[in-house]
Amino acid sequence: LNFTSQRKRDGDLFEEIRGSAAISVGETGEALFTVPSDLKFDLPLGTLFPVAHSMAVAEKIKSGEKFYSARIFDGSDEEGPVDVNAFIGKIVETEFEDTAAIDESLLESPARKVRLAFFPLQNEEAASDYEMTLAFHENSLISDMIIDYDDFSVSQKLIAVEPMKDGCYQSEFND
Repeated sequence: LNFTSQRKRDGDLFEEIRGSAAISVGETGEALFTVPSDLKFDLPLGTLFPVAHSMAVAEKIKSGEKFYSARIFDGSDEEGPVDVNAFIGKIVETEFEDTAAIDESLLESPARKVRLAFFPLQNEEAASDYEMTLAFHENSLISDMIIDYDDFSVSQKLIAVEPMKDGCYQSEFND
């Protein structure tokens, strides 16, 4: 996994993160940051990257499970791996304002309301760091997302998705 993250406030860069991480199947892994250069994390056995986590959640949905807990690393901040609890709810209807850029055949599978709670390993508080509510389709596409932080929330809606040549898909969100 190669990762890059930039945070800006009023157009000014105040945080930048770059690096790479590797995990071998059935083994531990390591995340090495190039920015900041003195940061690295051991990735415990069973740690997943975001795509593998999404695929695992999709499998749990298909098998009818209601709860899934995993450890993930995404390189989005300096906190390292996080434990993520997923609560899988009922089927939800998805609506789109403009479907011109959405290949609706990719959204034919039912979407379920999924609530994710993120717990950084370096923080021993019982409360989650942040939470997300998703409209999560069985093919792992997310058509609606609300990220809840302590002080504010961010809402994202799918505005474009199309199949790619290799059979995957490419999506775009509007904040």
